[in-house]
Amino acid sequence: CTTPRALFKLAQADYLPRQRELAKIEYNGMKVDLSYLTWGSESLGQTISHTRKQIFELAEADDFKLGSGKKLAQLFFGEGYTHPNPEYAAKLAETYPDLVKYRGGKISYKSQAYTVKGAIQTTDGVLNGLVTKYKCPLANLILAHKKADKAKNTFFANIEALALFFGDQKLHAGYGLNSTSTGRLASSVKIGDARFNAQNIPKGYIGALKNLYGELVLNDQGRPVFDGVNCKRLFIPDDDSYCFGNADAKGAEVSIY
Repeated sequence: CTTPRALFKLAQADYLPRQRELAKIEYNGMKVDLSYLTWGSESLGQTISHTRKQIFELAEADDFKLGSGKKLAQLFFGEGYTHPNPEYAAKLAETYPDLVKYRGGKISYKSQAYTVKGAIQTTDGVLNGLVTKYKCPLANLILAHKKADKAKNTFFANIEALALFFGDQKLHAGYGLNSTSTGRLASSVKIGDARFNAQNIPKGYIGALKNLYGELVLNDQGRPVFDGVNCKRLFIPDDDSYCFGNADAKGAEVSIY
């Protein structure tokens, strides 16, 4: 580069003006819809309770830590669990005699993935594989429980704590122009144990109330009892004179807009 003091000129002409605008956004904050947050958190709690009850019924257990890989390995690949559809379970065992066992009303599968130390893996990828190949109801419930629990106790709980911290119903996230190797804008905030990362906002609807086979539970009118929460709906304009826009120009949006 032949331009004298190129980095200084770049910072002066490009980065500093953008940083001043981002500082205004940080100060003003993003308004949080507390009513939607309260409703969503309560609804997710109902999904969590519903799926926990169904999981324990299939596992024939009063209680156990749902995040225990050892216990999940026993249920899926060891002693097995009670399948709600005995005929389908028997057909699976007949179709895949080397991969599925169905004895005494309990079904189990042959483990396919192991850690480097030889332990049976029970990751989300493994559970999704059981759902895809065998329509595994227990795996369906555990995956649904994980999503609802993470949305409620991680995302919603953190947003609520941060929105109430300054007493203005707003989340004041920080923005970094030089926080990524690709030059994309980064946004995060941490106050105490509460944290928020704008890059990790869950997409679509999550935490819906579903049955054993991953299908939405419907009411008498044929509509979903609860089709989940949309985490992006937590953030709303300050008033009706504003609206949100969506812009993604591969990192250039903060320069263009």
